[in-house]
Amino acid sequence: MHNILIQGTGGQGVKTLAITLAKNLESQGFNISIMVEYDSYVRGGKSDSLIVFSKKEILNPLVEEHDLVYDFTKEIVNKEQIEEDIKNLLKSKKKK
Repeated sequence: MHNILIQGTGGQGVKTLAITLAKNLESQGFNISIMVEYDSYVRGGKSDSLIVFSKKEILNPLVEEHDLVYDFTKEIVNKEQIEEDIKNLLKSKKKK
């Protein structure tokens, strides 16, 4: 089971990115669980999305540690970086 946490503030596209990634992973044959948490503010409030994905059935999507974390309040993330990080994550998990 793998997971990605995306953090940011309202208006940065955290939820949109999480849904887009989840749909992409699903199209590659992964089972998906996505949890979105955000403040009631339209813009500027805290926004988190957790994507859990696995080739096996996901019985419990709660995780203690995150495989990948993107914090939009601290860094700029581009599509190529995310794609490369996910490829590396999947390669590293296969070796274990």
